[in-house]
Order: sequence, then structure tokens, then C-alpha cells
Amino acid sequence: MSSKKIVAITSSPNKTRSKSKAAVFYTIQYISNCLRQKNDTVDAQCFDIYDLYVNDPSFTSPKAREIINHIRSSDALILGSPIYNWNVSEVLIGFLNRVINHNNPSEYQICMFVGGADSMMSLFAFESISRSLVTETNAIILGKPIIADNNNVTIDNNKNIVDISNTLKINIRSHIDQMIKLLDIQ
Repeated sequence: MSSKKIVAITSSPNKTRSKSKAAVFYTIQYISNCLRQKNDTVDAQCFDIYDLYVNDPSFTSPKAREIINHIRSSDALILGSPIYNWNVSEVLIGFLNRVINHNNPSEYQICMFVGGADSMMSLFAFESISRSLVTETNAIILGKPIIADNNNVTIDNNKNIVDISNTLKINIRSHIDQMIKLLDIQ
């Protein structure tokens, strides 16, 4: 079986803001590590585009082009973002608009979404947001979006990860199993 390439993108600053933003960052890292451990034919790479955006908002630098090439050649995507005002971060939206090949709508990609919510309103918005992202990215979504928040990811005062709840770990493992199963079919 050939190697499958999975690219994880987070647009969440890992240590600069709230604990829920840090929760998204670390959950994406955890999922990437689980994928690598689950199947040795999986090449899972994780990129944080927040710092890239701060230094290159048009995503034209050599580093941005490298990440874009990884995404375009990937078999599956994992997208992570905090939820702001009923939407994902403008960093992720801007990046996806630059990356997605809108000229070829028949290209579909398996996709997993991770969102961080500070409030109950953001939590309710995320499922609707993920459906919009599916349309935007021509994705085949795996299950419900994964919510990484202060209830299921423990972050210390320095915004370092302390623990991920067993419920979230089970949810992540279920999504990973679905992703690997779908990748084997393609």
C-alpha cells in the first residue's frame, strides 16, 4: 500500500491568547501524532499558518508556497481554528481561498475539522461553520467537528497542554479510524 499524505493546518496562535486557542493548536498536534502512530503508511504533517500570516498575509513567501504544495498534494486535510463571531479565523479563510483549486470542483478531499470555542454561542455555531467549510473546500467531512475547549483540553496558565480528556481522545480515535479507512478505499 502506498503512503498517504495528511496535512494538518491550524490557524490558532499556540501561546499568545486564550486557552481555547491553545487547545485547538495542541489538539491538532495530538491528532497528527496519533495518525503517525496508528499507521506507518501515513505521512502526517502539521503546519501553523498563524505566524506565517502575520509575516506574509498574502501567502506568497517560499514557506507559504511550500505549505500550499503540501496541501495540494495531500490525500486528506485536518483544519483547526478558534471560532470567532460565528466563523473560523480570517487567517484560515484567507489561506483556504488561496489554496483551494476552485477551477476543479470534482476534486474532493477527506477533511476533519477541529474548533475551539470560548462560549456556548461559538460552540453552537461550529457545526454550521463546518458545513460551510465543506462547501468551500470540496471536502468529505468525517463525523461531527471536534471541539477543543476548556472542558476537554486542560491547559496550564502558561498555555501548555496538561491533558486531553478521555472523551475527546475517543472522539479523535474514531475520526482517525474513519480517515484511515477512507484513505484505504481511495
